[in-house]
Amino acid sequence: APAAFKLTADLAALLEPAAAQDHVVSAELNVTGMHFPTRPGDAAFVDSPRLPRSVRTVLNDFRPSGLFSLLVQARRVWDAETGGERLHVEGWLDAQGVRCRYHTFPYEFTEARGRTTFSPRGLDLDLTARHGPAHATATGHVNRAAHATGFDLTISGTNVPLDGDLAAALPSKYRRLWEQTDPSGSCDVTVRLQREDGPPELPENPPTETFISADLGDGSSILLEPGKRLEQASGHFEIAEGFIEIQDLRGYLEGSPAMIAGTVGVDSGEADVRIAVSDVPVKRSISVEERADDTPAQINFDGQADVAGRIHTAGEPGTRSDAYVVHLRRGTLTGFDPELQWGDCHGRLIISDRESVIGSFEARQGAARLTAAGTLPGSKGGPVTLDVNIAQAEMETLARQLVPPRWRAQVEALGLAGLGDVQLRLRPESEPEGNPQQIAEIQLSAERMEPSALPLDMSDIQAQARLTSDGVEIVEAQARCGEAGQLEASGELSDSENGWTARFSAAARDVDLSPSVTEALPAELARIVRRLEAQGRLQLEITGARLAERDGVAWNFGGQLVLSDGALQLGVPLDDIEGGLSGTCRIDPAGGVGLDGALRIESGTLAGRRLAGLAGEIHYRAGDRWVRLDELRGQICGGDAVGFVHVDPVTSEYELSVTLQNVLVDEFLPKQPAQDAAPLAGQRRFARAGAMRRGVLDGYVFLRGHADDPASRQGGGELRVTGASI
Repeated sequence: APAAFKLTADLAALLEPAAAQDHVVSAELNVTGMHFPTRPGDAAFVDSPRLPRSVRTVLNDFRPSGLFSLLVQARRVWDAETGGERLHVEGWLDAQGVRCRYHTFPYEFTEARGRTTFSPRGLDLDLTARHGPAHATATGHVNRAAHATGFDLTISGTNVPLDGDLAAALPSKYRRLWEQTDPSGSCDVTVRLQREDGPPELPENPPTETFISADLGDGSSILLEPGKRLEQASGHFEIAEGFIEIQDLRGYLEGSPAMIAGTVGVDSGEADVRIAVSDVPVKRSISVEERADDTPAQINFDGQADVAGRIHTAGEPGTRSDAYVVHLRRGTLTGFDPELQWGDCHGRLIISDRESVIGSFEARQGAARLTAAGTLPGSKGGPVTLDVNIAQAEMETLARQLVPPRWRAQVEALGLAGLGDVQLRLRPESEPEGNPQQIAEIQLSAERMEPSALPLDMSDIQAQARLTSDGVEIVEAQARCGEAGQLEASGELSDSENGWTARFSAAARDVDLSPSVTEALPAELARIVRRLEAQGRLQLEITGARLAERDGVAWNFGGQLVLSDGALQLGVPLDDIEGGLSGTCRIDPAGGVGLDGALRIESGTLAGRRLAGLAGEIHYRAGDRWVRLDELRGQICGGDAVGFVHVDPVTSEYELSVTLQNVLVDEFLPKQPAQDAAPLAGQRRFARAGAMRRGVLDGYVFLRGHADDPASRQGGGELRVTGASI
């Protein structure tokens, strides 16, 4: 190629090839406008053994092409160590727009300019170059021109594009990381290469220490999970000893400001990365059960949070553990009814692969407030441990939101209404086989309740229940009924393909047998109570009650009932009752009622006549005409009485029979007028009150008629009066 050569020499003698430099006094070689020899056209020159090894290394490893100029000077200098002269050679090679690439890092540079100085002290570099928009510099020192030489080089680049050219030039271990992160954008990078001198006889070069420092500006990269890109990223990286250290990398993760820092092992795959993201969109769904149409019943959260976490990988390849602290800032919580939402959500969670710990969570729905704390299972599943407290909630809508569809009908059948509080505790509980099952413990209070099975208006409800896969256990339930009435209940509710079944016990204290209480009873039983015109204050104990849904609701229960200040219409009025009833009651799905029990009245009045110690039996069968009070025995007006009473609950017809013995006449018969009152027409006034004798009567009486029509009364009998004045 065209070039200008100038050689000036001062020789002490004719040159002998064997020792030419010994005769050189001084020399200077100046080459300008020369092109670097390249393969394949200049292969003989590039591979010439007469070239110094360092020159061959540069030509083969860096593959330069383009113009350069060379100035080489040689002179004799005094060598203090040897006590004689030696030839001192130094030179300057100036690159003038050279193109080159290193064979182990095939990243092509163009427009390389600058000076390389070589001397007995080594090589000094001061070069600049470009790669597209990138501007690079190389400075440093190489100790000597031997393959085991040490060096200290610094290569810097600004505005280096993170593109396919750079990816293709990387060593394979970095290329794998590149493929995983898929970076884009540009960065400023500084690479420092250091190596100590090694013995020339070593076949391998000494190890090179590489330190890389990079500043990313407005870049993008996949981080944390596939598809999760950090956009508009900027930050500082350092690479040394097989690890990448990320220092304060900032950007936007799916539109949310994010900061990432930590270390990643290039060879080992180990990583310890910390991340903080603001305003992260959070969408979480918890499937509670499958519906009949195979769609999951879900509780959904949709909101935003600040997240700080740590990603750690170590040990086996692919082993990764994540842990995050999540501060929920806002959001909405939707239960099983998508039309109703809880808003103003905030809280704190700790999420890991193993579990998610809810430190605190709060949400509001109008005046209602929901708080929660507990533990949710991780990716491998497991039981839930969770405490949920709800205060001042509208009970009519709460069941639709938070009760799983499987149990919603049963819970809504309770008829909870008004404002109330709910405490829910979800816990795992081991079964005998050792397999944990999920249980729920519920405590609730509500202003009102009117169960569909017993539509009685109750207030001040307090209840405690347990839900398992087998059913619902009502541990305790209390309510007020009327002004002074108190109700208590406990039992179990189970569900199956054939319908639900309930077993329970109940108690009532000081409940007025009012029309509203009567109407709340099953229809046939309510009709019986209405026909008997029952009134009074109840004390009730029900044990072993059983309800079953089999094409309708069937009742079966037993217990004791105590009536105070009561009244019944048995054809003749039975008032001022203090007594009770014990026995069993059955109500079939069609509404038919069956009664079997024992009746006892401690005191009362029958048509105004004093009763005491009355006992008997009560029986009724579905389809029968009569409610039968049989085997009645007791005292009436001081004497003894036995008999029966039958009442038709449909027509109010009745029939009764009573046998009397030693009954006091003056109590059994109508009262006499007062002594100072004027005698009625045809009535004789007794001379003295003490002259009346307290006689007795014996005999029997039978009656029939309609309870609501005294004129329909018919009957007969036979009475024997002894020792009475009439």
